[in-house]
Amino acid sequence: MIEFLRSNAGLFWQYGLAALFQLVGVVLVVRDLMRSTKNDRLLQKNLAVLSKVKTDIPEDMEPFVAEKVESGDLHPEVAATTLSAINAGAQAEGAWLVLDQIIGHANATKEPKKWLVWAGLSSLLLGIVFAFSASVFAVR
Repeated sequence: MIEFLRSNAGLFWQYGLAALFQLVGVVLVVRDLMRSTKNDRLLQKNLAVLSKVKTDIPEDMEPFVAEKVESGDLHPEVAATTLSAINAGAQAEGAWLVLDQIIGHANATKEPKKWLVWAGLSSLLLGIVFAFSASVFAVR
């Protein structure tokens, strides 16, 4: 067996397997990295939208409530209470939506197929081992 590993064919096979395992490992690791990056960007985009909506809802309601007060449809004290209730409701709802986004992001970052993560890392490690053994056996 050692003689085969020292032969030109054995060295060729070792270097070939090293390259194959390293390429497979790189593909699996890059795939996982791209999925994580995509999920991070999606979370940032969703949180930005939620932040904008949370600040815009109370601001959009102020002119409407002021118009109702001026027309006499709404008492000024009730208007103040209504605006604070709308603001508190928007903040509470926004907090729940942000929490939902964070929980969704945490669940999305987990690889659904754990064996793919371990296969990628193991493949890289096997590629390094084969490359090292080929280098050792190539010394004559």
